[in-house]
Amino acid sequence: MLTVQLKKFPCSVCNSGDFVELFCSHGNRGVEWVPQEHRVVACKNCGLSVLNPRMEAADLARYYQHEDRKKTVPRAISHEELRKGWIHHEAYADFLEQSLGAGCLQGKSVLDVGSGLGTFPDVLSRRGAVATALEASPFAQGVLKGWGTVEVLEGSLGGNNNGCSRRSWDIVTSLAVIEHVNHPVEFVKELSSAVKPGGYLYINTPDAEEPMFTDGWDMYFKFVHTYYFTKISLMNVLRLAGFEILTLWRQPRTLLLRNFLHPRNGYMGMLHVLGRKGTPISAAQIVKEDPLTIKKAASAIHRSDRWIQTWAAIWRNLPPGIRIAKDRFVPKIPVNEGIRFNPSDLQRISSI
Repeated sequence: MLTVQLKKFPCSVCNSGDFVELFCSHGNRGVEWVPQEHRVVACKNCGLSVLNPRMEAADLARYYQHEDRKKTVPRAISHEELRKGWIHHEAYADFLEQSLGAGCLQGKSVLDVGSGLGTFPDVLSRRGAVATALEASPFAQGVLKGWGTVEVLEGSLGGNNNGCSRRSWDIVTSLAVIEHVNHPVEFVKELSSAVKPGGYLYINTPDAEEPMFTDGWDMYFKFVHTYYFTKISLMNVLRLAGFEILTLWRQPRTLLLRNFLHPRNGYMGMLHVLGRKGTPISAAQIVKEDPLTIKKAASAIHRSDRWIQTWAAIWRNLPPGIRIAKDRFVPKIPVNEGIRFNPSDLQRISSI
């Protein structure tokens, strides 16, 4: 059995070692060798929220390698099914085009870091971009190569064998990755190394002020999410890494009441930020916020979501045959069908 050691780290944004505890969580998805308790804390100086103590980078990498080896493909994956299942990636591309102008992707080189199964770079490619997917997971790489619309690079930006260090792109994107890393400022600096001068970086991540508790408290505040960002803390990270913030989209959490019988019929809020490569700010220039911001928001939403959690518990305890019968009459509607980008939600940022 693998074992890990937890270590305390200073704040990644301001380097302070002074934290206030927000929550104690137990979300580990049944991985027996992962510590059972995870403490979410906030920096008293700048407000950044993070697991602390937490795994070191090497142990976190071992976890992902361990979990990836357990993945199998139960049947042939239809890429058309993937497109339908991840239709919200069309909305994410809409955000990019609304931010940079219609046709902005045409002929542009785009690198998507941490592409997963590749639906987003496929969307970008179909909108005219020359898309490249960078993915460390052998499981996901196999699916990526089946698209036929995307160049696939294996490994990470720091890898020596994939050619990333010798190339740069007009736009670099990274969806739902930054919350998993150990050092977000260093991660964004690494992304910056792949962006051409004057090029753009698009990052998104769960909005810690718009969580979704359809699966319970401990499945949101879980050990694989190292960081919990607000719009302020996420923009601080990008600015420290040398990006001027251009636009922000706060995608609200989504719950489709027309299909309330399914307890997972919810999608957490997301933060989307677009920045242009420029000059890093100093730690003294960051915007500070109340360290209890996330606790106040999450506690209020948790109270309002209790009826969903109650139904989820009942649903899980129904005999499988009854659940299957209900599925025939109430087919699950993908919650991402409700995710659309509304241009009026776009915030152009001059300062924060």
